[in-house]
Amino acid sequence: MKTGTDVQPLNDFYARNIERFEFDKRELHALLRQRSIKYGEYLLHAEMAPMILEKKELKRFKSDAELVLAASELFSREALKREDWLRDCLPDRFMRELVKIDPGYDTFIPCARFDSFPCAKGPVMIELNTDGCSGMSNLDTFHSLYLDLIASSDYFPKGRFTTEKILPHLVSTLLKCYASFRKRFPKNGGAWPVKPTIAIVDWQTEDTSWEFYACQEFFRSCGLRAIVADPRELKLEGDSVSVAGHPIHLIYRRLLGEDWDKNRKALAVLTRAYKEHKVCVVGSPRSQIAFSKKLFAYLRDKDMLKKYTPAMRAAVERTIPYTVPLREGKVDYKGQEIDLLPFVLKNRELFVLKPCVSKCGFGILQGCHTPEKVWKKGVKDALGNDFIIQEFVPLTTAFFPVHGKVREEEKRYLHSGIYVFSGRFSGFFGRTCKDPLLTLRHGERMLPIIWKA
Repeated sequence: MKTGTDVQPLNDFYARNIERFEFDKRELHALLRQRSIKYGEYLLHAEMAPMILEKKELKRFKSDAELVLAASELFSREALKREDWLRDCLPDRFMRELVKIDPGYDTFIPCARFDSFPCAKGPVMIELNTDGCSGMSNLDTFHSLYLDLIASSDYFPKGRFTTEKILPHLVSTLLKCYASFRKRFPKNGGAWPVKPTIAIVDWQTEDTSWEFYACQEFFRSCGLRAIVADPRELKLEGDSVSVAGHPIHLIYRRLLGEDWDKNRKALAVLTRAYKEHKVCVVGSPRSQIAFSKKLFAYLRDKDMLKKYTPAMRAAVERTIPYTVPLREGKVDYKGQEIDLLPFVLKNRELFVLKPCVSKCGFGILQGCHTPEKVWKKGVKDALGNDFIIQEFVPLTTAFFPVHGKVREEEKRYLHSGIYVFSGRFSGFFGRTCKDPLLTLRHGERMLPIIWKA
């Protein structure tokens, strides 16, 4: 795995040819602006040096992601059978009732993205996103631009490089779920069409709304009818769900699960249509079981470890850091019994405090990067609420040219999101940040992750 200033001869060339560095940087970011590669109001920036994976490394990333996703799928099925586990992951009764409804397809987690850290031995998984998994259209566009503009240049490492396009995997997953749904729940008064009309559903004001339209455009390029819709636009008349008079057969849910729970009145049509199987919803509320960060505690639970295949168990033990719900009492910590609360308060440098449901890094405290008083207050305030304690994993770092200054370097932290759709590896979301907590407010940049074709 090479990245940052270790990618030669690219960095050597740029160090000798600063004007070309400036030209390539301006060209790449002008193209990113033209294609509206952004998050909310923020236009996204990118590293000029990629992460290049060897074939063995790529195989490990793929395998680990697929095996841990399979374990997460297995846990979700077990949690549906055990009310105590289900209540722990879904404290609200409303969502617990929704997850008991058959969505029309077997998989609990059709669309997923792991947040992970890339290490020499493979990824370390720290979170699993099952709520829409944003960034896909940005990444497909960004990687295409990078491969055409920089990775095809004479001064790039020799060989033809490639990456994985994500949106085709998304389309395949949606259609696979829909094909199962239309067989399991035949439409009253007529058959479901083979090709569904898709509604991409989320609030109009969501920061990722730009991607909804990019997905719509891609779906249409695949010969599918698609429309972006606010959930309040959904209508249910008889056996048909519609948006602005257009019948809808499949809803691609980008709406956060917690928003579904908190806005029940506004989402009454979606809830009824889902319950009565008037429309196929991908992902269904069942994906919310694994969305809770308590998933990582349960993945290493002794009862779950017995249910895995040897390969699944090895992947979980290799890639999942120690995780436990934040509660008073004694727990096992790496073979020894500890009193969790005083141990965590005394050893903050070993742990990270996380809310079980959050986004954009909000509410997370990394003990080794948090003053002691702030850590103690954060832990005590979180006690009794829905939080986990997770082992702190030292992040891999690399040196990159200071943005716009090729002869100056800065240390940046590496992150490697891994998409897994229909249980199969579906692409990377590489990022760097100058702060160990990855957020746009800390200078996040996109990192191309590529390999030799």
